[in-house]
Amino acid sequence: MGDFFLHPEESIKDLEKNLFGVLSSSDESTITSILNDVIEEKNIQLIGITPQAIAETIRKAIQNGRD
Repeated sequence: MGDFFLHPEESIKDLEKNLFGVLSSSDESTITSILNDVIEEKNIQLIGITPQAIAETIRKAIQNGRD
């Protein structure tokens, strides 16, 4: 994954806060849905990345942590 940006920059905290406590067994669609809800609610602009790409990266990190 390359560079990506959020606007406003501090909105990363909103994404993190809403993902905290998400079960490690959650699938990509659940994580994507959570991200989409926050993005819409907080009017966050993603530049160079999609909610699906973030969700995929989270799932890969969880899986690699289990291996």
